[in-house]
Amino acid sequence: MGSGFVHGKISDKTNGQVLVGVNIQLLNATKGVSSGADGHFQIELETGVHQIIFSYVGYESMIRTVNIKEHSNIEMDLQMISTALSMNEVVITASRIPEYMTEIPGRIEVIGPDEIKAKTAKSVDELLTQTSGVIVDRSLGIFSKSVVGIRGIAGGEQGRILVLQDGVPINKSDGGSVNWNRINVNDIQKIEIFKGPGSSIYGSNAMGGVINILTKKNTVKGTHGFINTDYGTFNTFSQNLSIGGKLTEGNKGLNWGITANNRSSDGYISVPDSLIDETVIASSLKESGITARIGYDFNELNQIEFEYNYYDDARGKGEKIQTEQIREYDTHFLKGKWKGSSGLFNWNVSAFYQYENYLDIREKLSKGTYTRWDVDSDRKEKGAFTNVIVELFRHRITFGADLKNGKVNGADIYQTSSDIVRNIGSMNNFALYAQDKISLTDDLKITAGIRFDLIHFYDGKFTIENMTGETDFMADFTGDLEEHNWSAFTPKAAIHYEIDDKTNIYMAWSKGFRAPTLDDLCRSGLISGGFKLANPNLGPESVNSVEWGMNINIKRKLKIMPSVYYMAGSDFMYYLHTGEFVFGGKKPVMQKENITKVTLMGADIDLRYQISDQLSFYANYTFTKSEINKFEEQPELEGKALTYTPKHMINTGFGYEDKLINFAINYHYQDKRFRDDANEDILDGYSTIDAKLWKELNCANIKWIKSLKLTLDVSNLMDKTYLVYSDQISIGRFVTGGISLSF
Repeated sequence: MGSGFVHGKISDKTNGQVLVGVNIQLLNATKGVSSGADGHFQIELETGVHQIIFSYVGYESMIRTVNIKEHSNIEMDLQMISTALSMNEVVITASRIPEYMTEIPGRIEVIGPDEIKAKTAKSVDELLTQTSGVIVDRSLGIFSKSVVGIRGIAGGEQGRILVLQDGVPINKSDGGSVNWNRINVNDIQKIEIFKGPGSSIYGSNAMGGVINILTKKNTVKGTHGFINTDYGTFNTFSQNLSIGGKLTEGNKGLNWGITANNRSSDGYISVPDSLIDETVIASSLKESGITARIGYDFNELNQIEFEYNYYDDARGKGEKIQTEQIREYDTHFLKGKWKGSSGLFNWNVSAFYQYENYLDIREKLSKGTYTRWDVDSDRKEKGAFTNVIVELFRHRITFGADLKNGKVNGADIYQTSSDIVRNIGSMNNFALYAQDKISLTDDLKITAGIRFDLIHFYDGKFTIENMTGETDFMADFTGDLEEHNWSAFTPKAAIHYEIDDKTNIYMAWSKGFRAPTLDDLCRSGLISGGFKLANPNLGPESVNSVEWGMNINIKRKLKIMPSVYYMAGSDFMYYLHTGEFVFGGKKPVMQKENITKVTLMGADIDLRYQISDQLSFYANYTFTKSEINKFEEQPELEGKALTYTPKHMINTGFGYEDKLINFAINYHYQDKRFRDDANEDILDGYSTIDAKLWKELNCANIKWIKSLKLTLDVSNLMDKTYLVYSDQISIGRFVTGGISLSF
């Protein structure tokens, strides 16, 4: 086989200065060279099509495709862009392959280290609140759970948005929920948010979008870390420790890390003054977690990594009749990952196991009779995922297989009687997928993909042990539940065109779906407004989406990103009255069915302006219109908006960093939302301002200490509150001061 040469000169795009030591390497191989003292380079390649990546610390990486013929002598002069002015980044979430943000035929956002540092977030999901199209429902702050939606499609259902941690799904099969509190904010490197259906690559739960939380990895030789503590409103006290390192320099060797966190708070009274009685107490909080990682890099393209995380928390619900009502999560999470490369093939293989024990203590006092029951649920998740990438001429092909299993063994254990109500069920999900990104020219690319999912529900049971008058109204609904299978094909087609080096556009069509949860398939019980009956025959819901978007980059300082979308959903799950009643006709029996068609349309536009190396500004606006357009069983709901979907959202803010002082100010506005399908129960709109001030002191002259950092952050600076439910008020101003020591 013959060979040829690629050579050229590399310089800074802004000032023309030559760059020495730029790493020039084949994208899926270890072969590479560096630019010399005069900025020149030369690399010999075998005949064929190759992709070369140019990377340099402090500069945006570049990828170039070359077609080498025998005795080729290709000249390639490059101008690299400083990351201080760069607004592009390599991401992996959109299609499980590394791609530049501006080359993706879809809208993706990245929250990087600088943005994380400038936010007042006390939990991972709060980092998302300033992102266009993203709705975060955490009105009680650190004392509550959270639901995160994208472009209005969640509607209070976290299961319609897939959440990944380093590419591993963490939505639970039982209810589709995510325990956002489990992930330590200090352990995050960046977050990638893909808006719109991602089911053609990720399957169920990715119907409305994908959020990938990427954790830190130690890449620098030696041992290093940090310790910090902070104190804030409601006597909230937290501590964090991180220590880790790498045994060798370069892209080989063992790396490791351990992080731990602990937080407690006295809480606040979330009930309006007019409703406070002897059962109302302050909500409370106690949580702690630890994560350990170890990995080995054989080279830049061949790596293995293992992680274990343990998390334990107890959050009080602010009510006590005889016992404080609390929710507890006790979670063990284990995952492994293997990244490899050989010839034309790159692959990623990962596997995980999660065990969660959920405890919810509940009480009621009715006509002088006290009842207590504890919801005690064991939830288990495990899975394995493979992804293979092939670079073949102008094709970039990715394909793989996913396997996931979820189980629930839940019980309502009555403490004031002998009753034990159990719901048991299991679900398997097997999938195959493939996608091809074809470069018709350097400027025009098309993407086509498809995924097939097969889902099996089995071992479902709903039983009552030691039945008394407390639970006998459910006797007619007990027994084994029917096994059921579902399947789904989810295709995608998209086109991306680069008009020039400042502007590109895309159009995409895709289909998404969400399978029913184990909670809907096998659990019966009282809910607000009636009695919920399990439905083992409930099918998946789906959505078809069309999207157009543009990226405009003006002088590498101002970036404008508009996008418009339309989504048509079918077989959406809604509760329907079965015609039966319990409690002597007092409460209707409700069962989820695939009975509605919905539409969502909207637009979002982002603006980012790097005013100078020190000062940056951003603003974004989101418009969403949602509507139930067909509901034959309840036609009075046709034309109504989906629940928990604001029509308008605005975010804006700016940050300033230099050696003297650092600060950031962020503004968030969210329009009113409806809490019920009839659009009669309204959650008022609100706006908040968050501010953060920090100062980092260089301590290089002190042995073992690198820096000392002081922070002051204020969430909800103007102390604005609103009514969450008829008996709960949102959290107000939250002030925190902290100190961190890096070593």
